[in-house]
Amino acid sequence: MEPICLVETTPSGGLRVNDAALAVLNNIRENVQVVSIFGPKGTGKSYLMNMIAETPKGFLLSLPGGPCTEGIWMLCCPHPTVNGRYLVLLDIEGFDPEKGDFRKETMLFILAILLSSVFIYNTQVSVVPEELEKLIYIRELPCRVRADPDEELNMSLLCSLFPQFIWCSRDTILDLKMGEELLSPQNYLEEILQTKKGDGDSPVELIDKLFPNTRLFDLCEPCPGIEPFCLESVPEEELAFLFKNQLQKLRKYIFSREAKTITGGRNITGQMLASLANSYINCLDTGNVILLNEVFETVTCEEDLKEMSIQSCQPPEDSIPIDKGVATAKDEPGTSYRSQKYESEEEKAIKCASPSSYLQKLERVTPVKQSQNIPSSTRIRVNELERVTPVKQSQNIPSSTRIRVNEFRVSESSDPIHMEEPICLITNSASGELQVNQEAMNILSGMQHPVVVVAIAGLYRTGKSYLMNKLAGKQKGFSLGSTVQSHTKGIWMWCVPHPLNHNQNLVLLDTEGLGDVEKGNDKNDCWIFALAVLLSSTFVYNSMATIDQSAVDKLHYVTELTECIKVKSHSNEDDSMNFARFFPAFVWAVRDFTLELVVDEKPITEDEYLDTALKLKTGNSKEVRAYNMPRECIRNYFPSRKCFVFERPASTAEKLRKLEELTEDELEATFVRHAEKFCQHIFNTAQTKTLKGGHIVTGTLLGNLAVTYVDAIRSGAIPCMENAVVALAQIENSAAVRQGHEHYIRAMEKRAEFPTETLKEISELHAICEKEAIQVFMTRSFKDDDQTHQKELKRIINLSYEQFCRKNEQASIDKCTAVILDAFQNMEDQITAGYYSKPGGYCCFMEDQKKMIETYNAYPGKGIKAEEVLKDFLKDREEIAYSILKTDQTLTDKQKEVEAERMKSDAAERENIAMKENQKALQQMIQDQDRGHKEHVQQLTEKMEQDRQNLMKEQERVLNQKLQEQRAMLENGFRDQANRLEREIQALRQETRQTRSRGFCSVM
Repeated sequence: MEPICLVETTPSGGLRVNDAALAVLNNIRENVQVVSIFGPKGTGKSYLMNMIAETPKGFLLSLPGGPCTEGIWMLCCPHPTVNGRYLVLLDIEGFDPEKGDFRKETMLFILAILLSSVFIYNTQVSVVPEELEKLIYIRELPCRVRADPDEELNMSLLCSLFPQFIWCSRDTILDLKMGEELLSPQNYLEEILQTKKGDGDSPVELIDKLFPNTRLFDLCEPCPGIEPFCLESVPEEELAFLFKNQLQKLRKYIFSREAKTITGGRNITGQMLASLANSYINCLDTGNVILLNEVFETVTCEEDLKEMSIQSCQPPEDSIPIDKGVATAKDEPGTSYRSQKYESEEEKAIKCASPSSYLQKLERVTPVKQSQNIPSSTRIRVNELERVTPVKQSQNIPSSTRIRVNEFRVSESSDPIHMEEPICLITNSASGELQVNQEAMNILSGMQHPVVVVAIAGLYRTGKSYLMNKLAGKQKGFSLGSTVQSHTKGIWMWCVPHPLNHNQNLVLLDTEGLGDVEKGNDKNDCWIFALAVLLSSTFVYNSMATIDQSAVDKLHYVTELTECIKVKSHSNEDDSMNFARFFPAFVWAVRDFTLELVVDEKPITEDEYLDTALKLKTGNSKEVRAYNMPRECIRNYFPSRKCFVFERPASTAEKLRKLEELTEDELEATFVRHAEKFCQHIFNTAQTKTLKGGHIVTGTLLGNLAVTYVDAIRSGAIPCMENAVVALAQIENSAAVRQGHEHYIRAMEKRAEFPTETLKEISELHAICEKEAIQVFMTRSFKDDDQTHQKELKRIINLSYEQFCRKNEQASIDKCTAVILDAFQNMEDQITAGYYSKPGGYCCFMEDQKKMIETYNAYPGKGIKAEEVLKDFLKDREEIAYSILKTDQTLTDKQKEVEAERMKSDAAERENIAMKENQKALQQMIQDQDRGHKEHVQQLTEKMEQDRQNLMKEQERVLNQKLQEQRAMLENGFRDQANRLEREIQALRQETRQTRSRGFCSVM
């Protein structure tokens, strides 16, 4: 094809993608190798790219004083050496360090780096460190492109994602010296990168930090005396022999590099390259930071959806069958029905099993502008999902008012979060519309520790906020009101470190007062009450004076929970019998208590006082049923009950109005003792918030729970705990996959030193890092019943391992190539000088070559490709050896024939050794995958057993509570209630037996 403009400049100085070029890329379903070139104006970049593509009249060459290349131009062609792959060449507009447009040149440079797998920095005439220092745009890379919020980790990840860096010095013959020592081009470049140290952000230092693979190639003038703009008319045979030799080495090196990949080692197609270009330019043009993981996830999801769409259609008759191979290098873009890299049956099954999950994943990575308002000091990078409530009615919520569920990707902080003051978690408008506050969600997102959630509810103006401030250990916090009006609106949140368990956060929820006559919305009060119950692990009900009939009547909200909460989504029956499995512990706080705890002249405890108040009446009249209803709900819905009574905190009305300002010495001593007793009970007994099966809730999960329930309420549906768990499992398991994979990448990057001397070294390191990654996944994941997410983790770790193996191989190839070039440098010079073109020259040549091979073999740390590099190097020199052999007049024809056969035999032996090494590597890869599978199965089995034990504990706890309640019913003559409980107990026992006998037949 002819070159086409991929990225053009706008009149305002911005960049935009050319739709025609995108159409070309979207027609390429094969993997692509992308080579870009960047450098000062007028250094012959376009000509070099034409020569690399072997198309002398491809990219236009500039006339003297005429316009240069503008923007980014693209040339696509089949890859010269790899079938089923396309070569994409990007010719970038030249820069002017003194007079150029820095903003535009920086954007073009960043695009060249992000889009390419090989980046060529093209300079002319001189090869000095100052030429690298001209690459000032590199300083913007770590600022404008992010792979992780952590600065050190970000640099490491960028290093693993950036392309091969080639410095190409043009129109010069190198005489490279460092002091008096003559160096090879590669050693010279390494010396520059290692010795040129400055203030930490010089271009040379950043090249060394960001590009692990760097090479230096020199090219002499192609045709001395010919103007550069005329070079495309010069026939190949008239080009300088040295230039052609140098060019061939450069082309061979470039074409041996890997295709363009993204995180996880996934090769990208032309279609994906088009999406990447679009995403990058949108970010650069708007000034936003490019978040690589989000861009990669979006592009990957789009590609997966396209693949699923293709797989679901019948292929055209002339398409290539999936099991018949791939397109050859001669095919045009888009002619192959499938890409070169076929998926395993397991991978296809994962994709086809749930296309909707891929759609949801695609929605989840859409960047949301509001998150950019978070202060940079506390900002946590998030992936946004608009809605996870699986209720159709929720689609009626206006998108502008819908809160987003965050699927956070954060590393665990060392300390629990400590908020200086409370913040509104759920707002409640004057019309009764509930809305989760995004700022509160952002705070919860950074909370990866388990949370103990204590919520308080009760009538308005009963001192709930003051009691919660006591739990926070503060005089002031939740706002207190001193008038007859309700003060707290909605649900407010205060997150503080747990005073006893330092790896937990104590989350305090202060709710809007119930029964506010000014609001007059009883249904809204019910939702506030229900949300407090659903979100908490300990629920405190706050009332005044005594627990009498009036107090119980005011707790009518508990009787309406069946209308506000469902356990199972597909059940139309009353499932309140299961509430005790999910509901929090119940604490009744009685304020301004002035009575004596005495019954029948005998002192009783506060808990006995509560039990007395909750006793049922016998009979079946309407009045008795109304009397018993709230009491039965409290007894049956909550797994445990506790009561605390508090005397008035101060003796005068004046002091009561200024409670926040009073010290403990100014409070009533009995109130201080009761408050301390209450706080210690909460600190010692309040459990971490858990989901069904005992999965521990973190701050992130708590925020997502709030969004799920509020979305359901806003849509007019009833919050369903089963639906919430399923939705949260999807979010958490996807995050667990990413977190496990990122741990694997970080661990391998940190511990690996490439090249490894043997395959066993990288295999053992992979085994350790994979085991840790699976543990990270297992810790966060839950309810991955069909192991879809674990299979995904297994797949992407295997892909990443393959990438690390290729990186290890490439490091070995690079090291061996440098060593062998250095070892044979003297021979190369002697060949060039014609030293061996003499009688007896062949024997001298073979003796010198043998010594050089010994020198090469003795060099340590070459890695696993030592034999293959030696084989390829000697194979390239066979023609030279045959030429010297033929011209050696001291040898007879018979001797020459024998020597020729011996050379063939040696080459065949080297080929056989290299083949065995490759077979060994393949066998090692198979063994690693088998060992990895066993590790997955082992950890999954352990997790399933742990989950089963947690479920059994949950069932036994509820069973004991129901047995205790049944005994109380029988002792007091309530046989009907006891019989109902008996049915529930038998059903629970059957469920427990099934849990106890459950096997693990469906592992992986």
